[in-house]
Amino acid sequence: MTNDKIFDIINSKALEKGISFEQYCELCSYPAWNIVLQAFNSLRKYEKGIDFGFILLSYTESYKDILKQNHYYRNKRSAFCLILIMLDKADMWEEYLSAWTQIWENTKIREYCSAHCKNANGKCSSEYLICQDERSDYIHFLSGFEYRKRVIERKIRRQKNNKKIGNMLHDTEFDLTKNERMERIDRINHIFKTNIA
Repeated sequence: MTNDKIFDIINSKALEKGISFEQYCELCSYPAWNIVLQAFNSLRKYEKGIDFGFILLSYTESYKDILKQNHYYRNKRSAFCLILIMLDKADMWEEYLSAWTQIWENTKIREYCSAHCKNANGKCSSEYLICQDERSDYIHFLSGFEYRKRVIERKIRRQKNNKKIGNMLHDTEFDLTKNERMERIDRINHIFKTNIA
């Protein structure tokens, strides 16, 4: 998938109109997925990123029967992560916490427990522990979002207490000049070309 095709998909209604299973798989794979994340972040198209994440979830569910199980969960996790990151960047704090809670209560997408979560006995002591086997401990992928969740909870408390929050808000796409936007697009194109080479 070319960089232009990726930009066409994220900048238009192409994803809503429909893409093939092959295009979906390519979009969810390296390096295309990295380009998608970079584009939404760099260009500050946070609300489009949220919509993109939900549409991607819909595709993932519709292709569930033909995806390998590990690809199904990887793609679902990627879509959830995109939604949470974009909600955070868009300063949609209540929506972030609501989405986080929905994901927590309704999914058990797991990842290996990293060393920093393990206690002195080598066991995962995380509240995010989902299951264990003789080889590994597995934690919910949301453990990686715990810090941002706490930050957002603090922001909401400050807002409810009528304290200043202006310094806690993210810049928007409208804060970018045309030159900054073009520089960022050039940077994304460079990253894409470097990853393909």
